[in-house]
Amino acid sequence: MPDKPSRKSAPQQLVLEIVKTGDWSKVVYLHKLECGHIETRKRAATTKKIACLDCVKANSLQKVLVGLSKPTVIDPPLGDIWTSEIDEDIAQTEQEINVIRAGIANSLSIPLEAIDVVMEDTEDGIQLSYVMLFLDPDTALRISKNIQSSNK
Repeated sequence: MPDKPSRKSAPQQLVLEIVKTGDWSKVVYLHKLECGHIETRKRAATTKKIACLDCVKANSLQKVLVGLSKPTVIDPPLGDIWTSEIDEDIAQTEQEINVIRAGIANSLSIPLEAIDVVMEDTEDGIQLSYVMLFLDPDTALRISKNIQSSNK
């Protein structure tokens, strides 16, 4: 796309209205065209049609946008079997996470929301990476007292 399109290559559009605007010695004329664009010029056009540079710009940008919007085609298309296997893996992993969270919550008497289970994809499949607990001060003190009293 050239930086400045040529007025010679621009399509001629019918001038619908000319509006004079600007301060003294800085007056410009806004030409409202039938295509919807506005051409700004230092002098009012004396002809019924003028070249519209915005139409040239819009046309060249339209070509760029059409090129960008082409969908990516995967050949061969993904089958239902492949996606159903992923769905099963996700469901199984979610079930494992819920079992881990429930066991920890039950044994420590803390809410499920306080437990964050992180799984990791390894060569052997999805494995438990770590568990993080978010404890408020009262719960942390209660758990530490229970551990101390059970050690005596």
